[in-house]
Amino acid sequence: MTKVQKILSSTICLLLCTACGKEETESPLPFVTVDIIFNLNVPPYNISLQLSPAAMKMPQQHIGYNGNGLLLVRQSEDYFQAYDATCTRNINHHIAALQLDDFDIFAHCPHPGCNARYNLLSGGYETEGQFRLQEYRVTYNPGTKTGRITNH
Repeated sequence: MTKVQKILSSTICLLLCTACGKEETESPLPFVTVDIIFNLNVPPYNISLQLSPAAMKMPQQHIGYNGNGLLLVRQSEDYFQAYDATCTRNINHHIAALQLDDFDIFAHCPHPGCNARYNLLSGGYETEGQFRLQEYRVTYNPGTKTGRITNH
């Protein structure tokens, strides 16, 4: 193989590898400290998260980026995910707090003209965009039905 052929084949291989699929990047939200405990034995958790999959907006005030709240998603009996409820397209707008819709499977941005929708059952990815929601770590104890959401 000549030097030109090697460069050409390397370039084609590189283009094929980078052209596959839509590129999605991590959330652009700045870091905010999150440390919350939830208990599935008490309202509103025992009502909203009885089944899986299910999602709810956390009732605590002033948590997450800009105080927009957190979304807690029960994927299965013992597996939970938590996301910041801030639209990744409109992080600096005061009405960028996501709202749940479509049987709590999706969250949408209420900001006029945004139309961003996030699939909560598929990792918080925006359905038509490049960013995913900021995800937080969830540890869950099925014996006590309590969990903790953190990012530190």
